[in-house]
Amino acid sequence: MPLHPNMEPAEFLDILRRRKWVILFSVLLIHIGTMVYCILAPDLYQSTMKLLIIPPTVSEGMVQTTVNIEAQDRLKMLEQDILSRSRLTEVINELEFFKEESRKISSDAMVNRMRKHIEIDTKGKNTFILTFLHENPEVAMRVTSRLG
Repeated sequence: MPLHPNMEPAEFLDILRRRKWVILFSVLLIHIGTMVYCILAPDLYQSTMKLLIIPPTVSEGMVQTTVNIEAQDRLKMLEQDILSRSRLTEVINELEFFKEESRKISSDAMVNRMRKHIEIDTKGKNTFILTFLHENPEVAMRVTSRLG
């Protein structure tokens, strides 16, 4: 029976009554799938650091500025520096991050894997938020602190 504009409430109830098993099994399947995902998915901890870029406060009369960098450009430069291969390799080696996997995968793969866990969000004209996700809360905190 197709849906039409002038359906009565009894007709809607009749449709629900005829399809009750389909509805019930769909709801149960979604519920069980969600429970399995929650049990099997690893816990991820997020460590966040808010960084504020403070421009130089020396007056122009005392010191002549040779470089004129806008705040947005400075934020982009810092973001590139944080995500650079050399910086991330240094952090990986210093904190012995990916210690078990270092024998199995290349350093490029480790750097790319670490980049996937880093989020940088620009807030305003002179602030950005650095976030790192990891399964171990202490590691997340140490990496965020080191990157900041």
